[in-house]
Amino acid sequence: MILNKRLTLMLGVLLAALAFTACTGPQPAVTTIGADLSTKTPDVTETIPASAAETETETKPAAGADAFAFVSGGTTIRPTGETREIEAFLSEARETGEAPSCAFEGLDKVYRFDGFEVQTGMLNGVDYVTGVIILDENVKTPEGLSIGMSLEEMVEIYGDDYAEDFGQYVYEDEDVRLIMIIDEGEVLTISYIGKFE
Repeated sequence: MILNKRLTLMLGVLLAALAFTACTGPQPAVTTIGADLSTKTPDVTETIPASAAETETETKPAAGADAFAFVSGGTTIRPTGETREIEAFLSEARETGEAPSCAFEGLDKVYRFDGFEVQTGMLNGVDYVTGVIILDENVKTPEGLSIGMSLEEMVEIYGDDYAEDFGQYVYEDEDVRLIMIIDEGEVLTISYIGKFE
């Protein structure tokens, strides 16, 4: 069961990475800025800021600009939003990395925080947030969903207006896909992925 969950989790991360890069063929080496992204994440129960852990509310997402947006420390992060709107927040990242983009222009960038990461890319000379990936159970969506919760709790929070394919549950609006990977009734991954079609 644990092996199956790990395989499903790895599949979810791979799917998120594919959605982020949309590349084929061999990938260039990653150039890291600051700390090495390949290092093990520290025990987040000791290092996660309270503001990132307390991001829940009691309501279902409303239609509109922030329907599928992640919130941390009072900063709203919405895929397809311009990074200039959250520059100060991104400057507080614990780790950053970049690599040549094959889906966007220039460099794709990753900003890692305790329990989640923000991915960005450039399109028509403007840097955009392309995705937000929740990495552990200590971080919740603004509506209160976290890794480890049940499928039933997800449906209670977000409703039943989702598409499901092989354990991948997708809620979406015109700009963002909110994707959860579920295995044996448990949420394994949560990703916000921007639509740049």
